[in-house]
Amino acid sequence: MSVVKKQHIANNVLRRGNPYAVNLKADHERCLEEARVRQQMEERQRKQEEKMRERIRRQIVQAAMEESQELPEPLEVVAALEDEKRVRAWSGLLKVDDRYHAARSDLRRRFYEPTLEEQDRRDVAYMQRKAFHGMERDARRSELDAVDKARSALLLVASEKKLQEVEHRRSQVQLLKAQSAVALHGARVASQVSVHATPAPIPRNIPLY
Repeated sequence: MSVVKKQHIANNVLRRGNPYAVNLKADHERCLEEARVRQQMEERQRKQEEKMRERIRRQIVQAAMEESQELPEPLEVVAALEDEKRVRAWSGLLKVDDRYHAARSDLRRRFYEPTLEEQDRRDVAYMQRKAFHGMERDARRSELDAVDKARSALLLVASEKKLQEVEHRRSQVQLLKAQSAVALHGARVASQVSVHATPAPIPRNIPLY
């Protein structure tokens, strides 16, 4: 290819622009324009939705006001509706409880109820435990009876000992009283004898000074 042809191709490329090159400024302007248009569309849609919601709200409020004006006693109607809701909720709760208990009973019957062999084995084990506990109870009862008897015997011996001591002290006191009474009686008799006794005569040949 000649030099003139190459120069002509280069001039055409420069004049028309490189198809593989990117114009950053034009691309930036395009992005800004797209963002602005998108924002405007979103804002318009938002306003339309707000207008629609406001219109629906007004319609609902107006319908409610009209219905409230038509109702003769709105408070009683509201109370009746509340009672009906409460009754429905309670009945639903009861149904749920019934289903839960039924499912639990079914599960227990299917997985936890013993077979006949298991029931027989449990009965035998129960009787063995009952007999063992009965023997332990009897042994404990006999041990307690023996302890009570020993304690009663010790208390009886201690009581008899105390009774003997009391009897001994009582006999000592009675003996002392008897000795005191005898001594007192002897002293009284001696005093009476000394009072009634005759005085001895005074000899006459004794000079008196």
